[in-house]
Amino acid sequence: IAARPGSHKMRCLFRVVFMPSSAAELAQRDLAALDYLYMQCCNDVAQDRFAPELQPDVALRLAALHIHQHALAHNLSPAKITVKSVE
Repeated sequence: IAARPGSHKMRCLFRVVFMPSSAAELAQRDLAALDYLYMQCCNDVAQDRFAPELQPDVALRLAALHIHQHALAHNLSPAKITVKSVE
């Protein structure tokens, strides 16, 4: 694809299409793939790709997980995190 004329105007997208049966097994086999799947899911929610199908409790759990990940990435104590520190 990269050798085709006009390829500089193209972009390749990679999406995880088939969901793993277990996130724990995927983490053991390929942690990078699990992280990619997680970011894909976050982006899908943020871009309203699955808004009608998304249950509120699932969205809340995903948001909590994202806040926890943000806290760990920025060396914040997850127990003491506030909305202001996330912003």
